[in-house]
Amino acid sequence: MNFFFDRCLSRRLARMAAALEDGVHTILHLDDDERFTTTTRDTEWLATLGGDNPPWIVVTGDTHILTKTVERNALSRANLMFFVMSHSWCKLPIDEQVWKFFKVWPDILKAARTETPTIFEVGGRNPLKVSRLERSRP
Repeated sequence: MNFFFDRCLSRRLARMAAALEDGVHTILHLDDDERFTTTTRDTEWLATLGGDNPPWIVVTGDTHILTKTVERNALSRANLMFFVMSHSWCKLPIDEQVWKFFKVWPDILKAARTETPTIFEVGGRNPLKVSRLERSRP
């Protein structure tokens, strides 16, 4: 599987996950993808990822993608599997984000095996869990 982390999550976190999954899954951070710059809008990278084959699975801390109409429509058109960290997640200190992320990572992998693009929320409080929000629609 191919996982794509956006800028709302640490580049170092993505690189740790890539090191853990080396040879098993591809993991890339937005800032490590040469197709994008620091000014690339969410709608642009979502559309680009939606056209890639095999498809990417997005991991983000940006809850606004689900609440802003333009971004929400871009996500829907891209038809991507999407994991959004809960609102409280990005307020945690980085060391707490890291250990919690890797504790819930097996659940993210399991949920990512869903056959159809789905939107999931990853909760950062107790219990750490991955919850299905809805199926993405093109």
